[in-house]
Formats: sequence, C-alpha cells, structure tokens
Amino acid sequence: MGSKLMNFMEIINEVAVYLSTFVMFFFTEWIPDIEVRYTLGFVYLPGILGIILVNLACVIFEMGVAIKQKVQQKCSKKSKVGKAIQNITDKYENGGGDYKLNMASVQAEAHVVEN
Repeated sequence: MGSKLMNFMEIINEVAVYLSTFVMFFFTEWIPDIEVRYTLGFVYLPGILGIILVNLACVIFEMGVAIKQKVQQKCSKKSKVGKAIQNITDKYENGGGDYKLNMASVQAEAHVVEN
C-alpha cells in the first residue's frame, strides 16, 4: 500500500481479524453461562463497529486527499494556460509581433503537456 495511513489501516485490520477469531471461542459452549456470553457479545460489537468506522474514516480521508490533488493539478494547468494567453495577448498588444491566438501557441507558451 502507498501511504502510512493505509499501512496503519492494514495492521489494524490484521489485528482485528486475529482478535475476532480468538473471541469467537467465547460464543461457544466453552463458556457455559449464557448471560456471560451475551455480555461478551455486547463488548465485542462496539469494538467491531469502531474498527469499521476507523476503516471508513481512513478511506474517506484518502479519497479526500486524492480529490484535492486532482483539483490542484487541474487548477494549476488552467492557471498556466491562462497566464500563457495573457502573455501572448500582452505581446500582441505591445506590438511584439503577429501572434495567432491558437491552442498550439498557448500550450507552447505555458509548457503544458496534455495527458
């Protein structure tokens, strides 16, 4: 996995699987008192729900970071193209030559490589 957060999430999931398999023995006839089993179940459920919520929070956070990076990347490209158009327009208005305002010259000016 790529990030430290996802590695942490993987470790938490591995520990949760290990503990869950261990705790499952508590819900068998190994513990004869049914009230104790129900009590252990009510302790077990919030732990599992907590792990699910931590996983969900990690995934949402990672998605947010990825979306933020994509938006910044798109805004950066638009900013470069806008600056290139402004540079070409300024050169044309200042008598800097006969510039044609086409996409090729804008990309060349902005050094933008289309993906």
